[in-house]
Amino acid sequence: MAALDRTSRVFKLRTFKTAPELIPVAMLPLTVVTLGFAYIAYGLSTKPDVIINKYNSLPPWERVNPERSIKVLRVGQEYKSIPELEQLKRNSVTDK
Repeated sequence: MAALDRTSRVFKLRTFKTAPELIPVAMLPLTVVTLGFAYIAYGLSTKPDVIINKYNSLPPWERVNPERSIKVLRVGQEYKSIPELEQLKRNSVTDK
């Protein structure tokens, strides 16, 4: 049974010592998976349109600081606060 266990595992770390040309082949999927998870974590933590907790009082797009740029490149965009809109936002939050 022990011999079957040893031979059933075809790919081990020892394979990299005997066939070093497999290292780039194994590193490519590992890198792709790692970068994919990193992008998902980045998107969940920084994007204002992603909702993780739907029971929060304000949606994420209402909590965005208008002074902070979210885009990679902004051309000619200046934000000016509209007092009537800010008043409506405050009233809608207190009404809930």
